Amino acid sequence: MARLKTLPLLACVLAAAVTPSAAYYHYVHYLNSSPPYQAAFERFDLTALPDQTVTFFVSDSGPTSYTPNDSFPSVLEQIRNATQVWNSVASSGLRVAFGGLQVAGTQHSVPSGEVVFEELQPGVLAFAGPTESGSVATAPDGTQFLPILESQIHLNINLTQQPGPAYSDSYTGPSYSESFFTILVHEIGHCIGLQHTYTSATMSTAVSRATNRALPLDADDIASVSLLYPTGGFPASFGSISGQVTMAGGQPVHMASVVAILPNGSAVGNLTNPDGSYEIDGLAPGSYWVYVHPLPPTSDVTLPLDPNGNPVPQSGAFVSTFYNGPNGSGTWDPSQFASVPIAQGASAGNINFSVQPRAAVEAYDVTSYWWTGSSYLQPAFLNASNAIADWNSGTPQAVAQGNGITSGTNSTSVLSVVALGAVPGGWLTDFGPTAYADPPDTLLEMIFNYPSAPAAFPEHLLFTLPDDIFVLPHGMQVVQNPPPVPTAVTTNPDGSVTVAGTGMSAASLVFFDSLPGQAAVAYTANQSDPTGQSGLVSVTPPPGASSQTATITVYNSDGQNSTFQQTQNPFTYSYPQSNPPAASISISQLPQGMSAMVDVTTSTMQFVDGMTTLGFGSGDIAVRRLWVLTPTHAVANVTVSPSAIQQETVASVISGFQVYEQSLGFQVVPANSNLPQILLPVTNLFYPLQNSVYPGSTAALYGQNLQAATNKPAITLTSESDPIPHAAEILYTSSGQIDFVIPGNVPTGPAVLALQGALPIVVQIDPPPPAIVSASDAGVALGGSQAAAPSDTITLTVSGMYNPPAAPPAASRVAVAEGGVSIPVFAILVPQDGSSNLLIQFALTASVTGQQVPVTVSLDGGLSTPFYINIAAGGLSSQ
Repeated sequence: MARLKTLPLLACVLAAAVTPSAAYYHYVHYLNSSPPYQAAFERFDLTALPDQTVTFFVSDSGPTSYTPNDSFPSVLEQIRNATQVWNSVASSGLRVAFGGLQVAGTQHSVPSGEVVFEELQPGVLAFAGPTESGSVATAPDGTQFLPILESQIHLNINLTQQPGPAYSDSYTGPSYSESFFTILVHEIGHCIGLQHTYTSATMSTAVSRATNRALPLDADDIASVSLLYPTGGFPASFGSISGQVTMAGGQPVHMASVVAILPNGSAVGNLTNPDGSYEIDGLAPGSYWVYVHPLPPTSDVTLPLDPNGNPVPQSGAFVSTFYNGPNGSGTWDPSQFASVPIAQGASAGNINFSVQPRAAVEAYDVTSYWWTGSSYLQPAFLNASNAIADWNSGTPQAVAQGNGITSGTNSTSVLSVVALGAVPGGWLTDFGPTAYADPPDTLLEMIFNYPSAPAAFPEHLLFTLPDDIFVLPHGMQVVQNPPPVPTAVTTNPDGSVTVAGTGMSAASLVFFDSLPGQAAVAYTANQSDPTGQSGLVSVTPPPGASSQTATITVYNSDGQNSTFQQTQNPFTYSYPQSNPPAASISISQLPQGMSAMVDVTTSTMQFVDGMTTLGFGSGDIAVRRLWVLTPTHAVANVTVSPSAIQQETVASVISGFQVYEQSLGFQVVPANSNLPQILLPVTNLFYPLQNSVYPGSTAALYGQNLQAATNKPAITLTSESDPIPHAAEILYTSSGQIDFVIPGNVPTGPAVLALQGALPIVVQIDPPPPAIVSASDAGVALGGSQAAAPSDTITLTVSGMYNPPAAPPAASRVAVAEGGVSIPVFAILVPQDGSSNLLIQFALTASVTGQQVPVTVSLDGGLSTPFYINIAAGGLSSQ
């Protein structure tokens, strides 16, 4: 978990625009030595990345030792899973991709990530971090930062299970375990510029991390990466809390951790600047409790650097406390906590703390567990149906362990434990914390008197000691059902696998090692079971290696999985014998700066959309997109960076657990100025932000030397389903740009675009995007001079999203933005007039006002053209 050593900050040149002084838990370099502090963070330069995407490659040497039934392909897929987690953050402008295999030490000019395998200390799984340039750069928006040149994850070459608890980062195997997955997500977070936090999110240290496969990132992680790489109007679409932390006597506290928690939700935190100031951004609407605590001595946080490259020390220890109002001095009593209401786009300031110093941090590294009867699980899961029964029986609903909360074998200094989220907006006090010995540990048991079965949400635990408090966000997770338990696994003649068991539902996922199976027959409950807890589902296994034995794990959407009860003898699935994976890759070399289509075919592998990766072993060679056309045929667009190092690299094709590697399979050759060079992507001419072209739309092809072959270039498009070339109407041509019309009869999906004299590329032909027909505010049409006001509810009438009698699209497929600011909450309604339009309702954010504010709607990424409305400042509309 330690980061790589970074180069010292060289002489800084201050600019008029700088990044905000919020430290968060990024890698921080202060550009000045007095408040207001101006900070530059370490981050990837998005302008240096193809499609703003950093790609992670894995050393093809791999580990040397595995847990039984584990394998290198499973390691590879778990790494791919972890990259997809960070890639899915819509409010982050950084995209993260898995690039397949690489020969360790391969040189590159484009910033990228690398996973290598080394001999680490026994039981240590990983450490990771970025290496930055040592000089300050300025982004297009004026913010200053230190560009990350490369990032590395160092994994243990020995993945056999080591002694130690499964919740910790010392847990080394097997690769398909949930702990291995969450650790990889954590380490990639370090690689893209995030440090440790204390909110139980994925960037928390392993001792308190409460994330899982169903919830791999929490609000704190999303806020952190989105502030480092903001897009979609972030953070304007969320709220913020700011203030200052001082010691008695008014001395500022540097690197105090300030955390805002929703009583029944997530926690988001920040670290203070040298002047004690802080700002917590990325807060969803709600009423928050705010507390401050010192960093533990085990924090493993890299100190910020001053303008001369020297570490800025953190302040000493102090007593933790909750905010209890502008005139309060802090409190430990939940009845005295001051709620800080946050609306969308709104901020709350002057949430200040005056803390009392102490000699050392007393309580830290506290972990909560649930005892399953055979093992301890972190965090504690509480089955709501058993909560009252557990209280009546005196059975601990959770146990805890940590520095300062127990001593000896059966004593504790904890006076009380409060579950802050046990009752919406309230809390429950523990019946009486009791310590007991479970060698070699001493544990604290906790029993709460629930008046009724609690709803499913996280509970934050407040430990009160004689002279301090400790808060563990997400200390317990309330669930409504027991964990899934497979009872039978049957292989069917069609190759699918039926899993029967209890505790499963239609949302359950069946994993084979590190990959989920695809549903073949949906989950069906056992109608003869009076408890309603049993059923079965049939899934198609992911593509597997010959004779591979895969461990089956069932994951539920509430965070529970079948290893909770089946730790020793889980079910397995054996893949049949098959030929070694092999593939044919159509291109073995490209000049610097060139883009081209690559054909990939196979007779011994099975390509599956979303599970197939093509890679060329270097960040200098970017696979921009891959399309699976059939189980044996895929195509991709590949771009070689103009600054690419001229070298031979490894080529790899990975589909599921089938891995094909071709040594020296690709070569970068010198640039060829005689060839037409197409720049990707092909864009919509009239509205490039639409990021899609569709039949009948006008597209723009940019590049260099585009007229090299002929003064009248010809463009045709063909597809797998329609191989007849369709000629495009060319509207404008020059050496650097060609404008053309997508033929109306080209099918949607990938199409091969052939420009006479140039290497072919693939263009995604999308359906026409949605269109906003009208907008209204309380029934009054908007447009022209008619204005709305912040917080007004707007109704959009949108076409192109709905085709009755089919159901309207799920909200997860739709996005709404106001002035470039994402609107996270909206409603989709079917109009009563029977038309194929949809109504989308949302409240205007407080952060955007002005004339001609663009409002957009997107479906599956297809963006509408803007509809412009006027939004009056000051909260008054013209109605």
